[in-house]
Amino acid sequence: MGGGSIRTALEVTSQGGRKGSSRVNTTRQAPEQRRCPGQEAQPFRAKPEIVPRGSPSSVAREGGGRALRDGPLPAALPGPMATGPTANPTVFLLMVSGQVESAQFPELDELYCKYSFAYGPDWAPTTGLEEGISQVTSKSRNVQQNLVWNFPIEVTFKSTNPFGWPQIVISVYGPDLFGNDVVRGYGAVHVPFTPGRHQRILPMFVPESTSRLQKLTSWLTGRYPEFTDPKVVAQGEGREVTRVRSQGFVTVSFNVVTKDMKKLGYDVSSPTLASSSLTSVTDAMYKF
Repeated sequence: MGGGSIRTALEVTSQGGRKGSSRVNTTRQAPEQRRCPGQEAQPFRAKPEIVPRGSPSSVAREGGGRALRDGPLPAALPGPMATGPTANPTVFLLMVSGQVESAQFPELDELYCKYSFAYGPDWAPTTGLEEGISQVTSKSRNVQQNLVWNFPIEVTFKSTNPFGWPQIVISVYGPDLFGNDVVRGYGAVHVPFTPGRHQRILPMFVPESTSRLQKLTSWLTGRYPEFTDPKVVAQGEGREVTRVRSQGFVTVSFNVVTKDMKKLGYDVSSPTLASSSLTSVTDAMYKF
């Protein structure tokens, strides 16, 4: 613009009315831009386009992934997390808590116990402890002379099959005349099937030597007959050839919670399955 020239072409007509073939070019200078002294010439800039906020073009300019500042938020896209149905369970859970409360061994004192769980191949523990060992306790000074442990139990199992329902195995140990720790009793019982609070009284027993000579040898050496694995008392295999002797009782309390058993077709809430197990230790001793 500034400092440039304008070129125009004019056709020249002769006096006789004929158009001439010659072309006359005239050139004139374009007026220069007026500017104040010391002001530099500014380059040409296009005017910015004004687009109303919220229109599709403004969304495209601000970025398609950003939400509008003044407009409403876009609706959430449907997905399987929001509207998908709950998947059917494939396993059920058995949650067991409680404690090994006390024991009665009239002729023994200073005893402690161990517990462990025996279960089938389809079962697996998820949380909690499968086994534990209690503190040493002495007889109380009341008439019953109980050995109180109040040792807590807490474990959770999962399974797809009720076969091999968990059993708790209790082993009781104490010192002999020479101060050696020897077994004083084994016992096992199934975890209750019905949810709720239950109490079980376990009759305890110990293996016996088959002859008097072995009994004398065990007494002198302090090595009495015992099972290599206490969980064998929860199985029936080979028990018919084992000689045992009853000795004492142990009281165990359970708090049982089940989950998803009805969804898999197992009903454990029937009244026929609920049995009253709140039997006193004295009644159990007379029964056995």
